[in-house]
Amino acid sequence: MAPHVHKASTKFLAKTVAVDEADASAKVDQVLEVTTGAVVSVGTVYFGLEHAARALVSSLANNTVDIVQHKYGEEAGEVAKDTAATAGNAALTAFNTKNLAPKGVAKRVAKDTGRAIIAAYKEKDPKQDGSTEDDAGGYNPDNNKSEKEKEHDNTKDKKAS
Repeated sequence: MAPHVHKASTKFLAKTVAVDEADASAKVDQVLEVTTGAVVSVGTVYFGLEHAARALVSSLANNTVDIVQHKYGEEAGEVAKDTAATAGNAALTAFNTKNLAPKGVAKRVAKDTGRAIIAAYKEKDPKQDGSTEDDAGGYNPDNNKSEKEKEHDNTKDKKAS
C-alpha cells in the first residue's frame, strides 16, 4: 500500500504544481519524513499516557482493596479485589466491542495503513526510529505493582494461610 501512496502522491503533485516527477518524488519524501516523525511522536505520547492511566487505575484498585481489607477484613478485601477485576474486564469488553463496529474496523484499517506507510518509509530511510506497537492486554489489578507491593501481598497471603 505504501509504494502506491507514494507513487500516486508523486503523480498528483507533478501534475498539479507542474514540476517534474523527480522533484515531486523528493517533495513527497520530505512530507513522508515529517509525517513519520509526527505519527511516531504522537504514538509515543499516546502510549505513554495510556501506560500512565493503566498504572493509575491499577494503583487505585490495589489501594482500595488494601483499605477495604484493613477496615472490613480479609474476606471483604477479596470481594473488593474481585469486583475491581470484574469492573475492569467489563470496561475492556465494552472497549473491544466498540472496536468491532464498522467505524472501529475502518479505524483499524486506517491505522494499519499508516503503520505500513511508516514502515516502508523507515526501510527506505533507516535513520527514522520509534515504535507504534499496540499493547492490548486485559485489566488485572495486580499488574504494575512494585516488588515491594508484591512482597507485601505474599506476606499477607502467608499470614492468612
